[in-house]
Amino acid sequence: MVFKQFSFQIPLRVILLAITIFLLAITVLKTNYVATTLTLTILVVIQIYLLIFYINKIIKEFIRITKVGKFGDQALVFNENIENNLVKELYFNLDSVIQNIKNIENQKYKQYQYFVNIMDNINIGIITFNENNIVEIINNQAKKIFNIRSITYINELDSFYPGITSEIKKIRN
Repeated sequence: MVFKQFSFQIPLRVILLAITIFLLAITVLKTNYVATTLTLTILVVIQIYLLIFYINKIIKEFIRITKVGKFGDQALVFNENIENNLVKELYFNLDSVIQNIKNIENQKYKQYQYFVNIMDNINIGIITFNENNIVEIINNQAKKIFNIRSITYINELDSFYPGITSEIKKIRN
């Protein structure tokens, strides 16, 4: 995994880069070895590139981790077979968070189903709509009362019962 040797990789790369830059500085200031100077310069550039590449790899892994919260991807599982104890603990905690999210969503879904069941089985017509007049909830009794199958906008009721929308809006306010 990307984090497997994180606490080792970054310091090692920085130390090697510092040594190479130090050797380059000595070579430039104290000698006239063009080939050595060029080689050390190329080595510095390669080391900087590899360090940036490694850091980007780590950032991509963190982005993958944060997608759990952002997009609700509960299928994401973190590998706990990691040697680094800090990373192992991080993965354990992230798996716990994902499990909690699953439990909360499951509970929320059950509550929603219970709510829908109640709404569809009471003998009172219920219609809810938002500030854009989009119908959010219409239960079976309301459909029977207005003799409709479904509506998207509350204003559609006016085609069946002229003026009813303004009366409903008066009740709402």
